[in-house]
Amino acid sequence: MQRCGRTPAGVCADTLPEPFRQELAGDIDAAAAAWEALGYRYDQGLCLLHGGVSQVRQGVALLLALGAQPAAALGRARLVVPRGQPWRRASRAHARTDPAGLTAREREVHALLCRRLSNAEIAHRLGRSERTVEKHVSAVLGKLGLRSRADLYSAAPA
Repeated sequence: MQRCGRTPAGVCADTLPEPFRQELAGDIDAAAAAWEALGYRYDQGLCLLHGGVSQVRQGVALLLALGAQPAAALGRARLVVPRGQPWRRASRAHARTDPAGLTAREREVHALLCRRLSNAEIAHRLGRSERTVEKHVSAVLGKLGLRSRADLYSAAPA
């Protein structure tokens, strides 16, 4: 309930298993370590999303490594706060909600890449220069953790 932003009512913390008890007490590092020791990496990642900036970043990285894109997106959203706050502000509104952190333009480029179009063909369709498309392709591959188009093609469903 606490992870969902609700206050657990009528719960006796003493009767809960260690990770839950520590998380309720606000000891995120100890709770995350306990989840890890139990082998529950997903719960470890979710727990870290409720800590400080460095813990949230660690949780996002862990969840991405597990392939838990939607959960990682929740963590990314926590890293975006109004100006004047200590956490970094995301550069694009769409990237804050996109599971892979792609901007709207990068999502368009990704869709065209999946159709195996060349940079020149993508540039023509989007009305952009090839150099601009090259930068978008590089950003898409980097955010998806891929090294090349071949990696993208092998990861995409046929």
